[in-house]
Amino acid sequence: MSATNRKVPFAVYQFCRGITLVEALVVMVVIGALLAMLIPALRPARAIRSRISCINQIKQIGVAFRLFAIDHQDRFPQQLSTNHGGTLEFEADLLAHLRVLSNELGSPFVLVCPEDAVVPASDFTTLTTTNISYFLGLEADGTRPKLILAGDDNLTTNGMPVGSGWLIPRTNLFVAYGKDRHVEGGNVVMSDGSAQQISSLRLEDYLRRPPNLTNRFLLP
Repeated sequence: MSATNRKVPFAVYQFCRGITLVEALVVMVVIGALLAMLIPALRPARAIRSRISCINQIKQIGVAFRLFAIDHQDRFPQQLSTNHGGTLEFEADLLAHLRVLSNELGSPFVLVCPEDAVVPASDFTTLTTTNISYFLGLEADGTRPKLILAGDDNLTTNGMPVGSGWLIPRTNLFVAYGKDRHVEGGNVVMSDGSAQQISSLRLEDYLRRPPNLTNRFLLP
């Protein structure tokens, strides 16, 4: 049989002629169904990565405060007068408490939680409260390890979001984490530099007991 008369196998012919519109639509539907099943499965993994990244960030904040304390009689900037390199006189100025740690922090990038929508400042001179994701415990110091030093700032009190400024714990005030970040719970770093992932119930337990019952928290 000559090459010109040789029959092409049906399977090869089907492949060579391309696919019809209906076949293309079927393939797209199958791919869409697979993506619909895979995307929800990937979300928990992304959430876990973001949570780990956030706790690493807040751990760096704790280390920065600890490094400062090593050189200042175990006191953090907010407990030390400006005459000795601290920020005591800037009590309600969160930016002052953080800018003094610019060398220890290294970059303002660490002040932003990966799950927060705020944008990091380019440097500490341009830092504003809109570039910060964490609150600061004003009473925290290096000699009381169980005091909360800093944590995710998406807090609520009795179900209402907490705005910028002071949050002072009280026994009749239910403080919890909002669900817009990390889904449930949040991250905190203690005065000893240890970072923890905690639930809203655990946060409430911390804030209803000494020494954190006498702590004051400053939110950006």
